[in-house]
Amino acid sequence: MKIYKAFAKVNIFLKITGTRGNYHEIISRFMRVDSLYDELSFVAKDVEEFKIIGDFSCTTEQNTIHKAYIALLDILDKASAQSLKNLMFKYAVHVDKNIPAFAGLGGGSSDAATYLKMCNEVLHLGLSQNELATVGLKVGADVPFFIY
Repeated sequence: MKIYKAFAKVNIFLKITGTRGNYHEIISRFMRVDSLYDELSFVAKDVEEFKIIGDFSCTTEQNTIHKAYIALLDILDKASAQSLKNLMFKYAVHVDKNIPAFAGLGGGSSDAATYLKMCNEVLHLGLSQNELATVGLKVGADVPFFIY
């Protein structure tokens, strides 16, 4: 199967401008790091549940890839949602982690965005970048950056 790159990002600058609930309002500028990326692919599996293969410090349900799966299912029509379920019934998402966790480099957000783009391509969903970004925003604030 094809290997997809989920690139890291760095903040060139970051300014906190206020708060909104538990979140900080910020003005920031991101830049993609072409030399640092996770590698994602679909691999055949024997188990029937949604599965992510990789070195993660969270449960599958807490993983941004799983959250992207759920968010994508929510916006698809019945036939496309069934196609996505069938894909994830047969295949696991394999992730070779190279982006350090909790380093502010966007690894989880990039993985979620890359997963959404993988599904869009493999299943021929025909979703635009704007539609994918809208789905990604349900997963995390940085996900749309990686969609674009």
